[in-house]
Amino acid sequence: MSFDTNKNMITAAFITQFHDSFEIAAQQKDSRLQAAVNDRGMITGEAFTINDMGTIEMTQITTRFGDTVWDLPDAGTRNALMADYAVFVPVEKRDLRKLLADPQGPYLQLTLAASNRKKDDVVYRALLDPVMRKTSSGGAYAPVALACVAKKSLLVARA
Repeated sequence: MSFDTNKNMITAAFITQFHDSFEIAAQQKDSRLQAAVNDRGMITGEAFTINDMGTIEMTQITTRFGDTVWDLPDAGTRNALMADYAVFVPVEKRDLRKLLADPQGPYLQLTLAASNRKKDDVVYRALLDPVMRKTSSGGAYAPVALACVAKKSLLVARA
């Protein structure tokens, strides 16, 4: 076969290269949910606590000099467990010079994309999974799920 007969044909190498390039270009590169959470920065240790308090409502006072009615909001402490994630990509010796020459190349881009997808996964799981909560000073932590109405309002508010 001459070159003229092959120039209009799509080769297997072209299909493979197109497929690989398409998969890299089509993957999610940015974190979509990171803007919806508060980043607490660097935390030392395996866990940290968050104090939370429920809501209270005003009531009309109908008597003068009557007994005070105290409103006690639901209060507790949530325990957030820390987790570490990593990705390790082996670099061939012949690609090492390319990586040194272009540190912003595809290795870094793929690693950042994987990191941002993991951030979204953690935020999504935190929204759906129960959180460990303690409501008494001597009590143990118990799992508490976020109410479905609250989940829906959070998703609508962030959209």
